[in-house]
Order: sequence, then structure tokens, then C-alpha cells
Amino acid sequence: MPIFLRKIVYLYALMLIVIGVVQLLRVQDSFRRDYHWTPITQRLPLDEGAHYFEVYIGDHRLQTVLQAGRLGLKTDAGWKPVEPSDVSIRLNHIDRVTRGRLLAGVAYIALAVGWIAGLLFAQYLARQQKKISETAA
Repeated sequence: MPIFLRKIVYLYALMLIVIGVVQLLRVQDSFRRDYHWTPITQRLPLDEGAHYFEVYIGDHRLQTVLQAGRLGLKTDAGWKPVEPSDVSIRLNHIDRVTRGRLLAGVAYIALAVGWIAGLLFAQYLARQQKKISETAA
């Protein structure tokens, strides 16, 4: 393989590694900032999160306790039963936001490592072929 072509392949591999590392750093930054929550003004009813999580008080699901009227909130006027409509949730969407970047970062780095490994293997085979042809001559 010509040296010029080899340098181009190494340069592209280096660019892929840089792109992959940048994607992984963006994922890390997203986790550090932790700003992927549902906005406070768009909170969801508790039932909206039923397929994401379950909240228990003792051995009882929160929804069951709320529907039975067994949970209260102490106010200045005394105890007020908490209704299911009084409870809302905010979801963190960091898994959805970072999934693509994480996969892209790993894929770019893996592709670059594969290119470099293939190039090094091709160079090794070329050297072996050259040694064989020199010993045969």
C-alpha cells in the first residue's frame, strides 16, 4: 500500500476517533448537567409514569393508597386527604437524549480501531510476502 494512501487512512481513523470522543464527552456533559427533566409546568399525572416505575409506601402501591384515601397532607387547618390528582411526576429523559450520542461515539471509535487494525494487518502481510519473495530469490 502506498505511503500516501496509508497516511490518508490513518488521518481518517484519527478523525473518527476525535468525532467518537467528542460524542462521548457530550454524553458525559449531559449527565453532569442533568437538565433533561420534564419542565415543571408540564408535570404528568402519576398514572402516566405507571409503565416506567412504581412507588410503594410500605407494602402498598402509592396509587392504591391514594385511591383508598389513606394518605394525608398536614396543613395549617389540619389534615387533608391527598387525592390522586394532587400527585404529579416529572420524568428524566436523559436515556433518550444520550442513547444516540453514546452509540455514535462507540461506533466511530470502533470503526477507527478496525481501520487501523486492518491497515496494520495488511502491512504485516506485505512484509511477510516481501520476506518470502526475498528468500525465494
